[in-house]
Amino acid sequence: MPNLSIYLSIYNNNNNNNNNNIEYAILYQLNFERISITIVFVNISFASMVYIYLSIYLSIYCLKKVLLLFYFVSILLIFGSYLSIYLSIYLSIYLSISVDLSFSLSISLCLYIANCFYVYHFIYLSISGDLPLSFLRKQKNKKKEIDKQTSSFRCCILSSIYYGATNKNRTRYQPD
Repeated sequence: MPNLSIYLSIYNNNNNNNNNNIEYAILYQLNFERISITIVFVNISFASMVYIYLSIYLSIYCLKKVLLLFYFVSILLIFGSYLSIYLSIYLSIYLSISVDLSFSLSISLCLYIANCFYVYHFIYLSISGDLPLSFLRKQKNKKKEIDKQTSSFRCCILSSIYYGATNKNRTRYQPD
């Protein structure tokens, strides 16, 4: 920890009367940093779980196909944020190596925010229909063909109704 060496130097130079207070100060600082790191880690893990659920829901129910590139990039971003948080916690707490926790946590949060922007941009493109994927284009072409068939069928029905309505008063052909 950055301030731990300062506390230890004060601890070695002080009298025996103040040793208990300095021990409590060191333990309080270590526990506070552990709790704050744990809270950040739990928040990021919960948000990433919600994001994974939303991406699976969109791919199954909305897009009807798993997008491999989308999952690959998002899993890389989540893995990078987890790795930076885990390394910062492991090096600072378990190995007692002085690591700038704010730097590592800022890297992980930047990766997570980039992942969120990536997801929201993908959702916006998929909803607006501007997503340049081949299967979406195929689905649009199929819809156009179906619309053409239904429109021609409607034209046939309407023309037969119109023909029947205009030829009501004409005499029918009666064979001999």
